Amino acid sequence: MCVRIAAVVAVILCGPAALADDFYSGRQVTLLVGNNAGTAYDASARLVARYLGANIPGKPTIVVQNMPGATGLAAANYVWRVAPKDGSVIANAHESLPLRQVLRDPAVQYDAAQFQWIGSPEASNQTIAVWRTAGIRTIDDVKTREVLMGGTTASADSSIVLNLSNRFIGTRFKVILGYQANQIDLAIERGEVQGRAVIWNGLKATKADWLRDDKVALIAQLGLHPEPELADVPLLQDLAPTDQGKLIIQLFSAQLALGRPLYAPVGVPAERVAVLRTAFERMIASREFRDEAARINYQVRLVTGPEVEDAVRRILSTPVDLVEKAGLSRHGD
Repeated sequence: MCVRIAAVVAVILCGPAALADDFYSGRQVTLLVGNNAGTAYDASARLVARYLGANIPGKPTIVVQNMPGATGLAAANYVWRVAPKDGSVIANAHESLPLRQVLRDPAVQYDAAQFQWIGSPEASNQTIAVWRTAGIRTIDDVKTREVLMGGTTASADSSIVLNLSNRFIGTRFKVILGYQANQIDLAIERGEVQGRAVIWNGLKATKADWLRDDKVALIAQLGLHPEPELADVPLLQDLAPTDQGKLIIQLFSAQLALGRPLYAPVGVPAERVAVLRTAFERMIASREFRDEAARINYQVRLVTGPEVEDAVRRILSTPVDLVEKAGLSRHGD
């Protein structure tokens, strides 16, 4: 009885945060990653896991669990259908999750608008990188010859950007599917394929030697604005000769504003989501987190939970006719 009375008094004095404090105290929180270990997504999640718990009242331990499959789709479906709805499980989203819902991917079992978005530690453009020995220096070179590119699934954003380029710019990328994300780099180095589309921040963090030793040519980038370090690399939308092509490419660029966001399942109490969002922002602002990010060449660019939520809703409101004109709807795995 005394314990129960104390809990009620705590809620009265401290508000909803007291409930979250008590919930997370001494707890283990699982952070699901929908990609393989060793990928840029995994590296981002593990960086967050090392520092997030210390900023949550009660200081829970954050444990990373990889659940690869269908470019993040398996983890998202698990969170939607199976994961506990109490805040003990959160996930690192692949930024393509809302867009795959728009594309009416038959494997999608979730509604991204109902996930409870915590925030993203970074947002970065997609780049098209081609191995130097392929002899490709500009996007125009790919209009005259076929270039083999590695991919995971047809509906992964890294595949979509190449298909958009083919459809609206006239390039001749041939995407070889079926690789796990961390296998594509090895396939490039072995000469099986000649390049890939890859997030700029991830490329810097996981393949710094490629950039240092000038092993790849960056021939285009997908994003609403150029990366500051890639001012000379053209935006894909600027290469499209028609207004329709520019508009559709901009649609796909919008998802990159999500970065690598964390989210909680539907049903997690609002006060716990608020605690997680506050802890996430505190973590991003902390010197310890930023020093570690700088050490591993990770570019920090905070996207708050409400900002992610707004971007997701804008993507999901895309007119169906625009999706159909993109020619990429109903892409399965």
